[in-house]
Formats: sequence, C-alpha cells, structure tokens
Amino acid sequence: MSTSRFLTLLSAVTVTAVVASSGRTASVVASALQSHSYEDEIQSQIEFGKQLDVIDGELRRQIQIKDMLVLELIAGRTTLEQVSSEFLLINQSQPGSTERLRKDYVGDTDEERTARNVIGFVAAELAKESPLRRASVLTRLQVELEQMREKSPMHTFPSH
Repeated sequence: MSTSRFLTLLSAVTVTAVVASSGRTASVVASALQSHSYEDEIQSQIEFGKQLDVIDGELRRQIQIKDMLVLELIAGRTTLEQVSSEFLLINQSQPGSTERLRKDYVGDTDEERTARNVIGFVAAELAKESPLRRASVLTRLQVELEQMREKSPMHTFPSH
C-alpha cells in the first residue's frame, strides 16, 4: 500500500472514529437528558398520585361522616336540621358541590336543598328496611323539614 493511500485510509478511519465517537457522545448525552426528563416525569406523577391519595382519603372520611350522621338521624338521636347543617359544612369544602346541590334539589336556600339531600341519603339507606319503617322515618323527616322551613326567614318555600 502506498504511503498516500495509507494516510488517506488512516485519516478516513480517524474521521470515522471521531464522528462515531461524537455520535455516541451525542447519543449518550441525549439519553441522559431523556432519562433525566423521564425521572422528572416519574417524580411528577408520584407527587400527583400522593395528592390524589390525600383527596381520596378526605372524600372517604367525609362519606363515613355522612353515613354516620344518616344512621344517627334514622335512629332519632339527632335532628334533620343538625344533620343538614353538618352536610352543608362538608359539602362547602368540596369544589362544585354547592352548585350541584342547587341544580339537583329544589328549595329557596342551600339549607333547604341540603335537608332534601339528607332525606335522599336517608331514603337510600332505608331501602333495605321494611316499608313501614321507611314510611315512618321519612314522614318524621318531612315534618322536621316543614318546621325548618317555618323557622326560615324565607317563608316562600314550595311544598315538595
């Protein structure tokens, strides 16, 4: 092999090695950056998951409280007004809950709508009970609702 061909081949090999090396370096750098980006994304997802766990835990706690209040109301150990007041406080801590209540239940005040919401929870719980028991409790709660409405500064409540 001639010296000029050898030098040309040598320089071609050197250039190829440099290009390949820089390509690998770029690939390694890109991979490292991508890996770092994936790690950030994974960490972000983990944090989001933790936030959802907190929200889920709070919602479960609120449901347990509402269930307990409904059972106490059914048993006659508390009043519709007291339970409605507790429900209203719980509902106000949930975004969109008040708007949903206003859309789903009739009434001139959030208190009346909440009382009707509570009665709905009671009716669902009483679905397992005898018709006589269900009628007895729901009649008592309708009387309590009427008394709440009479005490309210807004005396224009529709009867439902």
